Amino acid sequence: MLVEFDSICEQTEVKYYLAGGTALGAVRNHCFLPWDDDIDIYITHENWKKLRKALEDKPELIPEGRDFVYKENTEYYCNPIVRYVNKNTTSIMKSQILAARACGQAIELLIMNPMPADESRTEEYLRMLKVYTELLSPYFLVNKHASINDYEIHLKLCREYYKLCDEIGKEAVLKKIEDEYLSFPEKECERFCMLWGISTLIYEKKNYGNGRRELFEDTEFFVGENAEGIFRVAYGDSWMYIPEISEQDIHEASKDLNTPFEKYTSKYLPEINREEYYGCFERKKRNVLEAFIYTLKLRKVEAEAQKIVAEMHIAKEKPFDKEQIALLLDEGEYEKLNDIFEYYYSRQLDSELRKNEMLIEVGDDIIHFAISNLINQGKYYNGNKILKLRKKRGALTEALEEDEKIIEFARNISIAIYDLKDTEKVRALLAENKDYSWNIEWQRGNLWMLAKMADSEGEWENVKGTAEKALYCFEFDGEIMSFLAQALYYLGKTEEGKKIGERSVEKTRNAFAWERVKTYYDIDRISREGLNSEVNLHE
Repeated sequence: MLVEFDSICEQTEVKYYLAGGTALGAVRNHCFLPWDDDIDIYITHENWKKLRKALEDKPELIPEGRDFVYKENTEYYCNPIVRYVNKNTTSIMKSQILAARACGQAIELLIMNPMPADESRTEEYLRMLKVYTELLSPYFLVNKHASINDYEIHLKLCREYYKLCDEIGKEAVLKKIEDEYLSFPEKECERFCMLWGISTLIYEKKNYGNGRRELFEDTEFFVGENAEGIFRVAYGDSWMYIPEISEQDIHEASKDLNTPFEKYTSKYLPEINREEYYGCFERKKRNVLEAFIYTLKLRKVEAEAQKIVAEMHIAKEKPFDKEQIALLLDEGEYEKLNDIFEYYYSRQLDSELRKNEMLIEVGDDIIHFAISNLINQGKYYNGNKILKLRKKRGALTEALEEDEKIIEFARNISIAIYDLKDTEKVRALLAENKDYSWNIEWQRGNLWMLAKMADSEGEWENVKGTAEKALYCFEFDGEIMSFLAQALYYLGKTEEGKKIGERSVEKTRNAFAWERVKTYYDIDRISREGLNSEVNLHE
């Protein structure tokens, strides 16, 4: 299907970019993520208009057994996402039951809307985008990840626009919002916002550009010119790490990939009054929208309770011993430190506590130790989450200010390596920050640079020796091991290298380390990831 879509875009001179998990799979490992169950595409508003016109003018562009489904061509399809559907399969989500036209395996086209260049209009634009997507879909609550304060503003606006819907009709209201707030000229904008609503994802226009081709399975497809910068917005600073199986997202759908979905939809559609059911959905949506504020309030109370319980538990059951923790940090006893901080991390990094900006009161010294432990293991991005909460409380101590500087350095090195792939930038950062040569990110950056530039036996011996010294301090680190395995390959020590490679992929979830080991030793760690189960209608 993706090959077909690429061909359609080539014929119509339309630009697209792989998105989401599809783009991650292409850039990180050049393959499908084993748990991914669809394909995501970014397409700008202008390019979607161009493609839609071409499809409507020349429907023969669409291959047999395929269909493009979008709100303008399908009654009861109330979604800003366009779907390119395989009609010979079945994958039915609850929100697709009434429309019954997009119920097969699909490529999802995520529309990138131009944002106003005027910063003063950004807040208004984002609020109206959320109202638009909320009004559009009666099947589920869209803006469900907001804070209470943001949701109260959202609810007030939705009430106003629902009242207007009752007066002039929903389609007229949606058109009014599109014309007034969602129709900025693409040439004048510097940023795009994904027309989705579930979360506000804002991307720099320059990250897309003309795109670049990346190998995905056995074919090259377009990703953003700076796809890595897009990943950093969408997935955060840890985008290069593959999530644990328990954290891998899949869609909830009933599937039978060997049967056309019309076999199923033709059985239930004659039995229901779609207009009546649609009205039920609309009424339920308004009620859910009103009721959800109480869910958010309850979640906040629960988060406050979690915070209090955590503080009591730490003070009474697991008080922190500062001298012991400081000694363990000096000695690099990270497993022991992880055991000590396990409870604290599980609570302080909880999404509800962070969303409600709640800091567990353990004192600045302990916060510093907890952040340092994460930084020293290459998890600066989690340390930064805790530091951001602490910063909202006021001025930082000297120790926390130093943590902030190290985190900034670690992030800059990560961007130089993964986003820019710039050896000179990495060299400059290492030289400017020699005081942090003890830091794991400094060591990783140094190895990356040395491996990138190595083209002789002597230089690969240098990579080997540098990696072995780094492992003396960071014996747990699979990323450093992957550079050692690479060096051993070039030095002809493949048996030893393969053993190091096997250890490497078990000790890290860094996708580029996995790819490095796969390239030299054909150890395919990503294929070992388990597939999530799904409902099989055929069975």
